[in-house]
Amino acid sequence: MIKSILCIFVAIFLLNGAFAKNPLYKNLQHRVGSATTCYQGRQYILEYNTIGVENDSFIPLDQVDGLISLQCNLDHTQTMFQFSKDAYAQAFMARLTIATSFTVEEGDFVCVNRTNPVRRVMGWEYNQQYLQVLVMSVPARYDEIFQVHAGCFLL
Repeated sequence: MIKSILCIFVAIFLLNGAFAKNPLYKNLQHRVGSATTCYQGRQYILEYNTIGVENDSFIPLDQVDGLISLQCNLDHTQTMFQFSKDAYAQAFMARLTIATSFTVEEGDFVCVNRTNPVRRVMGWEYNQQYLQVLVMSVPARYDEIFQVHAGCFLL
């Protein structure tokens, strides 16, 4: 019988030293679980054990109350969020923290041609007259959230 080697991406996220020493990441979260998927008649199982930024640091845009639309600039460093009421804009800004909160583009709120839907917030400005929040951000690197390793296993 011929054994095949299947190289799969394995999400084993370990806290690295530089990440642990960063005072901006005080509340870390441990996650353990698995996910199963089938592709071309084969079953793949991903098991993970992670330590990283807590869930509250992520802001899925399709879950932001009162968000009407967003506009993205050409170099993807600024996103204008349009709200229906001042209270919604204020609640959104209350969730933002510089360098430790991440917006996640989902659903109807996605910028075209962005390769990474997760953005690290670097600052924001509020125009109360127009109910607009201008968020300055950079693409989040996954090693800012988790340390990722890949591996190959004999199956």
